[in-house]
Amino acid sequence: MTLKEKLSTIDRTQTFFGQPVLQSINAFGVYELLLTNHKPDYVVEIGTGHGTLSLYFALWAYLNDKEFFTFDNLCEGNPDWIPTDKTSKLLNSVWANRFIGDVFEEPTKQKVEHFLSRGQCLLFCDGGNKRREVKEFAHLTLPGSIIIVHDWPKSCNRGDIPECLEFHPWHDQSIELGTKAAILMRRN
Repeated sequence: MTLKEKLSTIDRTQTFFGQPVLQSINAFGVYELLLTNHKPDYVVEIGTGHGTLSLYFALWAYLNDKEFFTFDNLCEGNPDWIPTDKTSKLLNSVWANRFIGDVFEEPTKQKVEHFLSRGQCLLFCDGGNKRREVKEFAHLTLPGSIIIVHDWPKSCNRGDIPECLEFHPWHDQSIELGTKAAILMRRN
């Protein structure tokens, strides 16, 4: 496999910080540019998983005086998807706000709704039901917010996108880079 192919690969062998992550290396470059250019007030992630991407978002938020919130149902107890003790300690050290629970059930749903209404955000939908996540939560974000939906178009596609969203100008390039990440923006 060439270096170019490896940068866009997403499989169970992919790592970031030497830890498992189900994102391509190219995706981190796209996320960095989005965060830097849009400067959201905070980041909300649905689907913590291993916590490696969470650590990236949390560190970005910490270094930029922003807040980071991540929600996960612990993959219904699957130990392969729970952050390691080291990852958990690092998340805590950079003030990551971690919540365990189903984002579609109270009281976790209320917490997600509360955080989405506080300012422009970057909402990252990568939990167990991306179609439902984007449909239920995107309209709660403020205009100008960025919404990223991972595993595009397998787990979510154009027909699932609510009318309050439009494709970000970088969407097609993100897909071409192998990120499998739809880049959307909340309309004004």
